[in-house]
Amino acid sequence: MVVSVLFPSVATAFAFHSGYSPTAVSGKATRAEGRVLHEIDGRAAADVYNEWTQGAVAGALAEGGNVLASTTLHPLGRVVGSVGGVDYFRLSHPDSLTADHAITLFSDIEEGDELVLMEGSVDSLVSRAGRVAQSALDAGKMSAEDISGALVVYCAGCMLTVQSEMDRVVEGLNQTLSGAPFLGNFTFGEQGCFVGGENRHGNLMISVVVFGK
Repeated sequence: MVVSVLFPSVATAFAFHSGYSPTAVSGKATRAEGRVLHEIDGRAAADVYNEWTQGAVAGALAEGGNVLASTTLHPLGRVVGSVGGVDYFRLSHPDSLTADHAITLFSDIEEGDELVLMEGSVDSLVSRAGRVAQSALDAGKMSAEDISGALVVYCAGCMLTVQSEMDRVVEGLNQTLSGAPFLGNFTFGEQGCFVGGENRHGNLMISVVVFGK
């Protein structure tokens, strides 16, 4: 683990978002341990998730296996808070199924958590970096002309899903930041502070920090 403490000489602002929308499908985690979700609503989690996603993980149900690529656009979300009556979520990304039909994830799940099936698209993942950068500017009441640069954290799972479109991701950032330099990295698991002040660990998230001049 590396912990860095910074004392910037300029104003900073940030945003931490998911690029996914909630569906009307939800259930309760009735048996879970760490990053293993065993049951949703009293049934095997993998069976429920496969039904929710209309067969997205059907090929791994019999013996288990990696489902990372087939679940990137269908993560599980948990409400963190709301702004103006609109909920915002942190996400958990299913990465494999076990032989006994449990789901392993890249973040912890607790029994009693209300899980919402989220949905995304390639287009939403491509455009989200620019949108989160704009949110960071808005949070700091800055314009692109006010910043010297930015730090962008973009989930590696999302990057792998839109890998052929990464030029468009960069283009969106350049447009929002008006060409200011930025440093980007791709992570499996992201931690950040939501608009309501909640610090959380999640998956398939993106954060942007902008630095003033």
